[in-house]
Amino acid sequence: MTFADDRDGRSRVEHLDRLIAAVEASRFEDAAIRNLLLQLAAESDAPPALRASISQALRQLPADGLKAVALQALEAGLRQLPDAALLLGKWLGLR
Repeated sequence: MTFADDRDGRSRVEHLDRLIAAVEASRFEDAAIRNLLLQLAAESDAPPALRASISQALRQLPADGLKAVALQALEAGLRQLPDAALLLGKWLGLR
């Protein structure tokens, strides 16, 4: 699997876009973020036992913990994107 393409044909940027949209919602919707993180875990290349453990932990995580994990995932994703500042500018309508 490459950085650009996922098993379902979505790019990592598309997944990151979905996570950003979920985080920046005017009302924090933990179910939407939880479902997105569960989907990403299920689609990962991690061994099945680890995927199951991650999914179980995400399901049990309270909203504050989920928000912290989502923000860490967002930060990690942005750090992995080439030209992240240019993409942020584009998303903010500055380009």
